[in-house]
Amino acid sequence: MPWSNEYDLRERAEIRRALSHLGADTVIHLAETVGGIGANRENPRTYFYENAIMGIELMEMARKFNVDKLTIAGTICLYPKHTEVPFKEEDLFKGSPKRLNAPYGIAKKSLLTQSRAYRKQYNFKSIYLMPVNLYGPETTSTSRPVTSSPPSSENVLKPETPARTLLPLGERESQSASSSTSKMPPKDCSTLPSFIT
Repeated sequence: MPWSNEYDLRERAEIRRALSHLGADTVIHLAETVGGIGANRENPRTYFYENAIMGIELMEMARKFNVDKLTIAGTICLYPKHTEVPFKEEDLFKGSPKRLNAPYGIAKKSLLTQSRAYRKQYNFKSIYLMPVNLYGPETTSTSRPVTSSPPSSENVLKPETPARTLLPLGERESQSASSSTSKMPPKDCSTLPSFIT
């Protein structure tokens, strides 16, 4: 499983090198730049650009390298701010995400749009998954819902880990912060791998 210290997915040449060296026929793209509320507020360019560029370039390179299947981990942050619960797929493009999450959400929404466009134009096989709230055996009606986008790689690799610990890296720090304006620095794309098989 490649990590960002081996391949920086923010760089097209690095994506090309990864696909060349690994000879992938299937790619599961979990890499993302994530952070808490304060980090989103302080670094909107980072969350937009890095998430968009990683996904856009990876999908284009996967197409050029004839990857059979690409799975992209999305987020519910792409849904419009006032979407009714339960969320419905037809509501995805009925407005803008919450202002605070908009750079991240719009970057991720662009990958869904790209996936649909590539399927139509190239018959490229890609799947866009949107993990939402995860509940597990230790969750009760009074437990705080755990939002995941997607689970941390350490928990992907250890399925016996209880669902209550399936938090994206960055959430752990922001959960314990005393205020919602935590100035936690953004996590880079090393937080989650892209699996290339």
